[in-house]
Amino acid sequence: MSAADVRAKYPAAVPNTDRDNVDGELIASLMIPQYDASGCSYRVNFWFQRGGGLAKVALYTPEGDRKQATGCYKSVREALTQKYGQPVGEKTSKPTRYTQQLDVSWQADDTAIGLHVADVPRAKKAFVSVSYAPRTAGKL
Repeated sequence: MSAADVRAKYPAAVPNTDRDNVDGELIASLMIPQYDASGCSYRVNFWFQRGGGLAKVALYTPEGDRKQATGCYKSVREALTQKYGQPVGEKTSKPTRYTQQLDVSWQADDTAIGLHVADVPRAKKAFVSVSYAPRTAGKL
């Protein structure tokens, strides 16, 4: 899927001018600033291979209220489990004095779905992200 295809399918997608829109060979050149799902508000980034097609779609809650992030995590996990079945993987990082992270994953055909939660207790912040990416070398 090209950037033009994404814009045609999602008219709310706009150019992403954030400074953190590059990750190795991927660039989040398009985003939807606000998307509501499962009772939570997200920013959606469309990540493309440099000079290529869509490689990953990721939804991010704004960093903020830990209680709100916990609620978003629970509702998204339930929705993903209902849609894709039980997770195929779950990993919790060893807590440090700065952060605790949880990663849960599902598989659907050629797509890997990831749910990531980062909790930063000292800053009283947390965020949730959901990503969809091909499990193989193909493109979305």
